[in-house]
Amino acid sequence: MATIRTGVVERPIPGGGKKYFATGVHSHRIDDDGLIDYMLQNSQVGRTSAVAAVEAFKAAFTTFLMNGHTMQVPALGTFSLTCGTDTKKITKIAPQKPWDTDEKKEQAKEWRKQVQEAIDKINVRFTPARRMRNAAKSVSFQQITLDED
Repeated sequence: MATIRTGVVERPIPGGGKKYFATGVHSHRIDDDGLIDYMLQNSQVGRTSAVAAVEAFKAAFTTFLMNGHTMQVPALGTFSLTCGTDTKKITKIAPQKPWDTDEKKEQAKEWRKQVQEAIDKINVRFTPARRMRNAAKSVSFQQITLDED
């Protein structure tokens, strides 16, 4: 079972007053070296193989996502990209939806360009796998005192 350290933060609310929220307190971030060291301690894989595997996975993961694929990582979950759009721009052009026929090819090309211009950000969506969701259900919490800055 995992233990997550938590604290309580105070936030002002519009119109006056305050609300309190529980927040997770992270110990530190695990980087490539930390992941590789963990792999070395928990498997029979050599350092060279572990480094190569991590680098290959990162490259494949990024390449597949950026080319429109959904990445399903067993026992972890599914990753995909979504678009954030300027709602005013997309509402203005959405009703046009030209069919990509020979006689409307230029119109369709212009419409796709307008749709691309309406995209203002790309988000990564993560949907946890059943194993990850079940693991999260067995987490315990440890209250700590947060320093006020």
